[in-house]
Amino acid sequence: MKPYLVIFGGNTGNEATNDVWCLNVEVSPFTWAKIRCHSELPPPRVYHSGAQCLSGTATGMVVTFGGRGANQTALRDTWGLRRHRDGSWDWVRAPYKADTVIPTGRYQHKVLFVGSLLVAIGGRSNQVAEEIPVDVYDTETSEWTSNASVKRFRHDCWLSEDMHIYICGGFSQDNPNLSTNAVVRFGVEGIVKA
Repeated sequence: MKPYLVIFGGNTGNEATNDVWCLNVEVSPFTWAKIRCHSELPPPRVYHSGAQCLSGTATGMVVTFGGRGANQTALRDTWGLRRHRDGSWDWVRAPYKADTVIPTGRYQHKVLFVGSLLVAIGGRSNQVAEEIPVDVYDTETSEWTSNASVKRFRHDCWLSEDMHIYICGGFSQDNPNLSTNAVVRFGVEGIVKA
């Protein structure tokens, strides 16, 4: 969301929040400002993940998926934060098409966009050691699809120019008490319609 850095949710040390803060990196002195949204707000959460959509009808939105709610439950909701030309901000709950795959609730995961597709990778659920699938949300059709698990949480990942997703670090579902420095690479074909 050039020129803004945007932070959503997290915790105060005592409770989960749903605050949104932004920093305009083009205006000095740099000062964080709390964003006031006059729309329905996502529930408070921690360990969620978000990414900016750069293609399709959700272009420009910062889209947030999942996290752990205030009651310690893994969330499966998707929200888009957008800034309007008049400077106002609002949240939009992503629609889920009926009778299709519902994503697995998760936290400590990572999301990224491949075109207009939001890809949710890894994470943990309410079930210890559950293998969380790679779930893909199509912002154009409002449909989810599910793919094989990568068995990682608290990791990072990115999309390369040659359409490969790299997953780095984090923890493995097979050995959750020992961090890994392994890098995994896989192509997006077969997982998403790039």
